[in-house]
Amino acid sequence: MSNHAFAALSGRLEGLGIYDITQGSEIFSRLSALAEGFELYYEILDDIFKEMFVCTAENEGLEEYEKMLPVINTDSSTQGRRNSIISALSVNEKNGAERILGHIGDIYNITGELTGSGRTLTFTTDAQLTSQQAQLIEDHISSLMPVGTSFELVLNT
Repeated sequence: MSNHAFAALSGRLEGLGIYDITQGSEIFSRLSALAEGFELYYEILDDIFKEMFVCTAENEGLEEYEKMLPVINTDSSTQGRRNSIISALSVNEKNGAERILGHIGDIYNITGELTGSGRTLTFTTDAQLTSQQAQLIEDHISSLMPVGTSFELVLNT
């Protein structure tokens, strides 16, 4: 039984002064059973939270990231898999434009280049787009951009 869960439950009831929470009492047995249930619930939640983040994931979380990303994994250890996923998620001056363009370039016939210090991407297209289409493309690009990076969509008319 989890002492923490039991202590939290019994502490709430003891303050009322109407329950006999001693070893062998009915309320003690019920609180013990509840504490066991809460402990199982917290263990499941702990596993879910652990698997949500790359740096703490060990099994299912890493598998889900690997399904979603173009992960090139040369190291099958847990830390090696984490490093490969982090690398796939990283967008920097060297690979940022290529990754984003690889995703949207063929879809929208867009080319791009890095400008400035690598924090601004300029996307150019010769496609004849309506303002609504251009807005949809900008929204799509925005969803792919890392924090702190800006972009400009230039329409060649």
